[in-house]
Amino acid sequence: MIRTIFLVALVLASGFVCFAQDKDDIKPSDKYLDRKDMEHSVPILKRAAEAGIAEAQYNYGVYVLEILLDPKTANEWFLKSAEQGFINAQFKIAYSYLQGRGIDRNLDKAFFWMAKCADQNDSQAMFVLAQMYDQGVGTKKDVAKEIEWLTRLALLPDEKDVPPERNVTSARLNLGELYLLGDGVNKDLF
Repeated sequence: MIRTIFLVALVLASGFVCFAQDKDDIKPSDKYLDRKDMEHSVPILKRAAEAGIAEAQYNYGVYVLEILLDPKTANEWFLKSAEQGFINAQFKIAYSYLQGRGIDRNLDKAFFWMAKCADQNDSQAMFVLAQMYDQGVGTKKDVAKEIEWLTRLALLPDEKDVPPERNVTSARLNLGELYLLGDGVNKDLF
């Protein structure tokens, strides 16, 4: 049983990846978490998180969420990291507020953190923020802001540094539909 738990933890831990603020600085979280020896590396990760290192706070939050299954404590770590500007943590805490996962559902805070993340050109956050404007979630419904965010997202390059969620393509399709229907913009078929 202990071996099974360790193997599950090892497999889940292999998904831990730290992202620096610059996409060129993507590096594995081995700096804090040795996937081969979680018994010793998790305390090191926790100490780094407690020392205020945003990247470690985020990764420790992911560990707490996915391994220890404690979303409330995970959100505390995500919030600490998000307040330092760590983009992945900003998305996680926004999503937690949006869904009420381990934290009281708060659409205003969800919107705030999603906007912070989107401002850093995170394609997933940009798409969600456009949808929040479309549906009036955490903010008033604002088609002009929805179009603004869809346009920003649609103009992102189709390069390797754009995440594979297909949000850029979805934004282009949604934007095309708005122009086709004339929803919030002048109808434009060409």
